[in-house]
This record gives sequence, C-alpha cells and structure tokens, in this order.
Amino acid sequence: MYGETFLRTEMSRMREFYEVKSKQRIEISGFVKGTSDRHFILLPTMITPQVYLQCSLTEGLPRPEDNSYVRIQGRSFWFDSSRSDKTVLDSMRVLVDAWKPDTSNIDKTKTDIGFEDFKNEIFTRMLNVEPHIRDLLAFQVVSCPPIKHSAGGIAVCLFDATHRSFSRRAIREIKRNIPSDLGKPYLLNTSMGRATLRYRFNFASVDADKLLSERTVEFLKRRTSPYDELSLSLGSMQEKPTSIEDPPCALSDLPTILNEDVQWVSRKLDPSIDALKYMIAMHNALPTMNTTPALLSVHEKMIELQDRYDIPSHQLARFKLLDASCRGRPESVLRLALADARTRASERVMSDDTNRMFHDYFLRNFDYLYDTWADLFTETVLASHHPRLSPDELRIMKIARKYERSRRRYATFDEIQQETALQPLVLERFLFDLTQTKGVMMEPIPRAYRVIPDV
Repeated sequence: MYGETFLRTEMSRMREFYEVKSKQRIEISGFVKGTSDRHFILLPTMITPQVYLQCSLTEGLPRPEDNSYVRIQGRSFWFDSSRSDKTVLDSMRVLVDAWKPDTSNIDKTKTDIGFEDFKNEIFTRMLNVEPHIRDLLAFQVVSCPPIKHSAGGIAVCLFDATHRSFSRRAIREIKRNIPSDLGKPYLLNTSMGRATLRYRFNFASVDADKLLSERTVEFLKRRTSPYDELSLSLGSMQEKPTSIEDPPCALSDLPTILNEDVQWVSRKLDPSIDALKYMIAMHNALPTMNTTPALLSVHEKMIELQDRYDIPSHQLARFKLLDASCRGRPESVLRLALADARTRASERVMSDDTNRMFHDYFLRNFDYLYDTWADLFTETVLASHHPRLSPDELRIMKIARKYERSRRRYATFDEIQQETALQPLVLERFLFDLTQTKGVMMEPIPRAYRVIPDV
C-alpha cells in the first residue's frame, strides 16, 4: 500500500523511539495524543501506531495540546511488573517532569519533481486544461496548513463547460494518485487509553449537482475538521449553477469552470509514485504568514471588486460570492498563497506573494466566471436586500460607521461594547446576526467590524 511506502520514510524516527527502552533518563521529541488529563501518548509521527511512548505527568505539570510536537524529559519505569519481557515497549511508561514545544525534524520525503511535473503526472490523460485551472486543482492536493482556528486545505467547485462529464473525470484523476487509505483513522489501543491517529491531510469529493449534506455545508462554513488539512472537490456536470448564491458556488474557496476544449486520452495508468512523494513532501512543509495585514489587504480588494463589476453590495456578506469577511474570500486567497509557498519551498508568505496570488489566480478566475456567467450576474443586480434591524443593531452599525471614518476603517469588539454598554454575550449574538444572518456587516479581521457599503 502507499501508506506503507510513506511509513518507510519515517523509519529513522521509529528507531529512535525503540532505542529509548534501554534508557532510564529519557529526552525525546514527538507528537502528542492525549488519553486523559494526566496522561498522553507520544508518537514519532502522526500515522505510525507501531511504536509510541506512554507518558504520565508529574504533579502540577500541564498536559501539552493534542497534535502538538514537543520535547519531553523524564524517567522510564516498567509499570507491569508481571511482564518478564522488558523489551515490550507497551510495558514501559515515562514519568514526564518537563516538556517544551519543539520543531519537527522529520526528514522530508525527497522528491525529484517540481510543481510543473507534478501537474503533468496528475493530468497525463487530460489535455488542454486551462493553465490556471490546472494550478487550482493541483493546489488542492498540495493543500495548505491550518489558518488560525480553521483547518487547512482548499475547496474548489468545478463546473463543466465540456458537457462530457469531464469535471468528474478530473476529480477522479486527482484521486488516482492519492492513497485511498491515507485519510482513514486508526484507533490505537494502549494500556493507558485510546488515541485516534490519522494522516494530517485528506482529500474528499462531493457531487455538486445534488443537495449538499448538512455536514458538507457545515464544513464549508466553519472549516473545522478532524484532519489538520482537508481539501474538498465539488464536481458539477453543469456549466453553471442556477444562481451565484448556490452553496457549492458561494461556499467553496474557488468556483471555476473546466474549459470546453479539454480532451481525454484513454489509456491505462498506474498511480504515480513521484506524485505521491511530491504530495507528502508538500504536506511536511509548514510555511507561515502574518495573517492580519494579508486579510485586510484582500478585504479591501473585495470591496473594490464589488464596485468595479457593479455587483450588489450584499454579495460582500458572509457566505456570498464576494464574502469580504476574514473567514470568506480573504482566507481563500491566503490558502492559495500558503499552497503556492509550499510549491516554491518558501518558509514565509510575504505581502507581495498574497497580492500575486490574488491577481494571478483569484481575480483571473473571477474574470473568467464573470464573462462566462454574464446572465447570472445580471440577474443578481436586480436583487434587493433590506433586512429588518432592531434599535440595538442600528446603534451598533452607527458606531461601526463612526470608526470606519478613521484610517483603519473598522471598529473592534471592545470599542463597540464600550459604547453600547451591552453585555459581551449579548453583543456577540447581535454581531453574529448582523454578519452571518442579516448580512449587513463584515468582519475584516477577527473581532473587528464594518458596515457593508450602501446598506
């Protein structure tokens, strides 16, 4: 299995864990899986259940967070005195007296191909796919690390101008090179308790022509997942949605259209080992970025887009096509920038990188949609948006507008709370309704708010 191929690349880390059984004083790094408040399992990698250390904490020492990578110090002891075979690692525990966050030094899987070759491996049987669409689909497999409290990964809704169901073939071509068992969880049973192990990334596909399940909609809205990274492909046999507000179109990071002149070459192909190695190497890379200025920059670009294309301003609201809140299109652009950084072996995403990904991919793709779906955008212009607001909601909006006249152009939660004197939980509810239900305010960065123009 491919999973076994991946495990072989981690043998050096596993050997290091096996070797500690002969030591009384232990210092070693690994990944944390908690089993109780005072106990956890330490693993060489997140998908190697063959070897692990069972750890107990000394009094007063807090437990490290699940999935974190830490370096522990402590002493070993054999808690099952009836066991005569002291080579069985499951009979040993570590009494941890100190731990600290660490950086994983797991050797990245070596790969002899780059991003261009990787795309060629994926689309060997699909010819004439527009370059920016090839990139967007490949970025899903490259994926991106989590952003703040959101799972990593990229969600693309692929519509089909070929009228030959090639969008679904494209998704199958991507999945052909991803091990089917890669995302399956493994339940590790130890004498200290149970822990669930899974590879950090999974790739899933959904039929966009059917009503999306509640689970899928919830993921697209909240981006919470048991995986660190989950990329989702939503494939449609249609050239366009019935409305640009349809969930697959509005909620995915990037709705796009497979161009009509795509050709399919029928020939038998085995999954590509080189593509697998490249994917794993990308997932081991964890580029970082300063998210606040990046989110604000893309937020302003969304405002400009709405005016430039004469699209109703309510499309800037949460879960709409130009969702300008931080968890909407701005975060989608950041996901692209982080995926691109992986392909360039860059450890840090700079503001120029985010701007480039916005113009080269998001804006280029939006132009493509706007030209192809001209009738859908024309129909949307006729829409109206006049929700009923309470006196408190009107007061919140008035305060936000006052702060919008400042240079930074938003009001913080604390500023609104101070001026309204509303209880924090009450204000939280109002702001949730104004941003996510009634769609009259935006959240450019977490806990900062501004009113949607012309509302």
